[in-house]
Amino acid sequence: MGKVAHYRDVTNLECDAVVHLRDGNYSLVEIKIGGDNLINEGAESLKKLRDKIDTTKMKKPSFLMVLIGIGEITYRRADGVYVVPIGCLKDLVICRGLQTFVLRKLLRLSQQFEDPSVGTGIFQRESRS
Repeated sequence: MGKVAHYRDVTNLECDAVVHLRDGNYSLVEIKIGGDNLINEGAESLKKLRDKIDTTKMKKPSFLMVLIGIGEITYRRADGVYVVPIGCLKDLVICRGLQTFVLRKLLRLSQQFEDPSVGTGIFQRESRS
């Protein structure tokens, strides 16, 4: 098992989830609803953070991942960043804490949509009367 933490530095560079394992390995995860622009934004942020890490003092991240709320296919981008739909994590014991964290973040993100035509299924806003 491991721990999940959030990272933000003084320049406002942030990472939604840093997943630390007991063996010292860790990964950097950005959480996005989906869509090419948001996936690209998340990947760029992860790469920027990865490049700031002083690997003479700590290990480099095991992997970088943009975790998305909508989608069915996991893939690795040309830059090495994984794009993974949340549903693909359902069977991974190591990520249960991450799943709860991710679901809460996705719920907050989905509530930011002003246009009810954006998103589908559980990500649509409920009408307020």
